[in-house]
Amino acid sequence: MTIKDLMPVAGVRSSSGSRIFENYIPEYSDRLVRQIENCGGVVYAKSNTPEFGTGGITFNDVFGITRTPHNTHFASGGTSGGAAASARDR
Repeated sequence: MTIKDLMPVAGVRSSSGSRIFENYIPEYSDRLVRQIENCGGVVYAKSNTPEFGTGGITFNDVFGITRTPHNTHFASGGTSGGAAASARDR
């Protein structure tokens, strides 16, 4: 599963969308991440988010703007824009 870039994952860059933490690599995973992994889940990606999860559009100075895959003239809104852009039509 994917995890927002707000959530620390041990050994994986966790910027929270901020240049302050642009190169931060945590030694320990967040409790939620550990629980997912303990239940057999695999965190295989991190999704983009606004800086510190604030703002109405998924944009930050580390990864830029997250656009929708259906029309790249538009941005994915909210703090879960990275998750929304990665969702597939069923």
